[in-house]
Amino acid sequence: MKRILILSIVVLATLNFSGAYGQNVIMVDSGYNKISAAFEQAGPGDVIELITNGGTYYETDKVTATFPITIRAAAGLQNKPVWESGGDHVLDIGSSVWLSGIRMTGFVDDEIVDDRDSTKYAMRSADVVDSGYVLICEDMVFDHFGRFDDGVLQGYVYRADAPAVYASEIRFTNCTFTRIPSYGFRFREPSSPPGQFGVLSFENCTFAEIGDYGMRAALISDPGVPDAQIRVNHCTFYGVGNDVIRADDDGANDFTDIVVKNSIFNQTGQIVDASHGTVTYCAELNTNGFNIDDPEAVVENIYAEDPEFLYP
Repeated sequence: MKRILILSIVVLATLNFSGAYGQNVIMVDSGYNKISAAFEQAGPGDVIELITNGGTYYETDKVTATFPITIRAAAGLQNKPVWESGGDHVLDIGSSVWLSGIRMTGFVDDEIVDDRDSTKYAMRSADVVDSGYVLICEDMVFDHFGRFDDGVLQGYVYRADAPAVYASEIRFTNCTFTRIPSYGFRFREPSSPPGQFGVLSFENCTFAEIGDYGMRAALISDPGVPDAQIRVNHCTFYGVGNDVIRADDDGANDFTDIVVKNSIFNQTGQIVDASHGTVTYCAELNTNGFNIDDPEAVVENIYAEDPEFLYP
């Protein structure tokens, strides 16, 4: 009887999992507008799988995710598929998205920065459909975004603008961000509570040649809103033109909980510019240090040593 009961529970759990996520896998060859065509076939919880080794997937305009979706490289590819866009941004985040194993780039053809064939954002959120959406990126490369607006070169990996709704989690693991002329991540002040995100985390990531801020967040300063969390662990920052992490607030409440550890900072602005923060076990060289207002902030085990790496 015990064996039969256990088997029944396992079968029911498997059926419930499959039903919740759909997991219809749509395999896509490289070419023009293939990803957007796959979106037309997909439904909530489905997977779009890019199967061409090192292939270029060029979209003439942005792709908008209005339902939960996974977009990933097929297992076993030696080279990442490349996703390029002729639009203002590559992917419009309107719902929960999971990206894996892809290289996103803002340039096509000759890599000349102009309004014809350059893309300003890798990802952008404005009119988000799902409150509490999740964005997860694993083993991704975001490289060389930028567009001239009124004669000024601007480019971002991810930007969230009001009235973008609340993201419960935004997480990047094993990702690389290179040649971004403006901010790596920019969260504009939302128009109403609860703010832009609950948790923003980076694990085992590399930032190189970021023209302005690595990440800058302006969140709702409201006593009724839980603290937003920013987590950085085992990351490398090289050549960030301004502050690596800046949290804008008016001091009304402790709305940001920043923890940075086990990371390397070389040729950057301030590592953290915020009211509160914890920075431990980090190496810094050629930085502007820290600007953390809280007298009880923890900043310890900071080593001013050359990490001795070449261009990361």
